[in-house]
Amino acid sequence: MRLSPRGLSVRMSRTKTTGPGKVHGQIHAFVHRSITLTGHDWIDEGMQLFRHDTAIFPRDYLVPAPTENWQAMRKKLVEPPQLSNYFRMVLQIFEDGRWRVNASMELVSAELSLFWKGHSPRHFLPQASAAIGCDKHDRDFLGRWSIGRVGSNAHLHTSRQITERIQQQVRDSFYRADVAYDESELLDSVREFAEKSDLSGQRVRRRHKMLPLPKAEDMTRYGYEEESDEEDPQQSIDGEHPAPVDVDDDMAYFVTVSRRTGFRRLHVTGKCHVHAERCQQAETVESVTSASFDAICRVCKRFLKN
Repeated sequence: MRLSPRGLSVRMSRTKTTGPGKVHGQIHAFVHRSITLTGHDWIDEGMQLFRHDTAIFPRDYLVPAPTENWQAMRKKLVEPPQLSNYFRMVLQIFEDGRWRVNASMELVSAELSLFWKGHSPRHFLPQASAAIGCDKHDRDFLGRWSIGRVGSNAHLHTSRQITERIQQQVRDSFYRADVAYDESELLDSVREFAEKSDLSGQRVRRRHKMLPLPKAEDMTRYGYEEESDEEDPQQSIDGEHPAPVDVDDDMAYFVTVSRRTGFRRLHVTGKCHVHAERCQQAETVESVTSASFDAICRVCKRFLKN
């Protein structure tokens, strides 16, 4: 594996369908360095794992097994079923939308995680590129389907250019409305799977809906939510009046916390219809800078100084 300013290149000497004794020998894989949704260099993060002292040892497989505390690697192969379980564990760790830990809400519940199989990650790019209209001849370079068309050297240079271009086109489809990736059929499948698992299918579908990135960034910046299923912070449990919360009247701000999602919204005392003493969970804060919150109340936002 080699990481350069251009991107990641991987030479595979032996796979299930290539290598010594097979029709085709070595093959290559490429990921352009600019393929990121957040701007974070996630490719370098992944390379750091393989540069760990415990991961540097001779082996004929790629992914070694982690230790029990997840701080090092063992000299043991990760079988495909276990690797699939690791994918599901990652999906269950992060909160939807911002990819940060939130103990109050899971992006994917344990029941829904079974929807993703071991081949799910490798299926995405061919599926998404076909959906946005990339040429089939180009898409054949994403796998091994076109490896026999030209000589090995010509295939190596051509496949890198075409593969990286398709990756960039799929990434751009998340920014541009005119070539947006339509995932409605996939989301319908997610909803049906959720309902079979006794989950709220429509809520799950809404939670996984992909927004165009500019809109998502604006909503993150200003605290707006599309089709939000967040509960009213003043809503009582089973129709009962919520228990009173001790609130310091001298404090200028307070944060309400949704009991179901853990969503934290900042309010200015006395500027909107929400009253801290009527909420099931509220925290008073001295200043905006000292507050930990996910969004600002739309009404209260007008009273905050820039």
